[in-house]
Amino acid sequence: MVDKGHCKMLHDGKALLEYFDFYDYSSSYPEVEETTVAIEPNVLDDASYELVLPSGASIGHRSLAVYYRQSLDATKNKQNTTQKKINKIISHYKGLGYTAETKEVIKKKARDIHYMHRVMSKYSTQLSFKANKMQHHFRAQVMF
Repeated sequence: MVDKGHCKMLHDGKALLEYFDFYDYSSSYPEVEETTVAIEPNVLDDASYELVLPSGASIGHRSLAVYYRQSLDATKNKQNTTQKKINKIISHYKGLGYTAETKEVIKKKARDIHYMHRVMSKYSTQLSFKANKMQHHFRAQVMF
C-alpha cells in the first residue's frame, strides 16, 4: 500500500507550507542560533491519569470516565453537617424535658386516637354480623 500514489506527499514549494503546522523542518534549515524558547509539552504520566489544560479544564483517562461523568453536590455534605447540629440541639432539649407540643395538641391527639378506636370497633362488629349471617340453616358440624 505504500507504493500507491495517494500515500505520497508533495515536498515542493507551496505544498510544503501546508505541512508546516504539523511537521518540524528545522533540521533542513541552515545553522542559526536558536532564540526561541522550547515549550515542554504536557505529558500524561501513569500516576495521575489526568492532564490539566491551560484553560483549567482537565482531561482524564478513559478508564476513569465513569467518575468524570458524576456530578457531586457540594451542598449535600454541608446540609448533612447542619442537620447533625440541629439533631444534637433537639436531643439536648428533649433530655431537659422540653416538648414542643401544647396541651391543646395533646388533647386533639387523644380525641383522634379515641375516634380511630371507635371506628375500628364499629367495623369489627359489622364484619362479625356479616359472618354470622352466612349460614341460613342449622347444620350439625359432625363428621360421619
